[in-house]
Amino acid sequence: MSDSKKNSACYGNIIEKIKALDLTIRSLHDTITNIKGGVSAAAGADPTPTMVEEYDDELEEICMDEIESERAILEIMKNACLDSMHGQEPEGEG
Repeated sequence: MSDSKKNSACYGNIIEKIKALDLTIRSLHDTITNIKGGVSAAAGADPTPTMVEEYDDELEEICMDEIESERAILEIMKNACLDSMHGQEPEGEG
């Protein structure tokens, strides 16, 4: 087998791996964008126009009780973290 045929086979394999990685990256990007949209909605922020355009077909019905529940949980977690930080002694010389 000539060197050019070996290189072609090698490059073809690499290209297939790159395509598979590209699909995985796109899937992860879509998942992260979807999670960001959910967090923004739960925090009360309006979704960005880009999110609305990308996920217009995938938007689910939003239950206001669920959003209020999530906000309450986030508020409780925030207060618990602040309380635990308040009770700690400062470290270092600062």
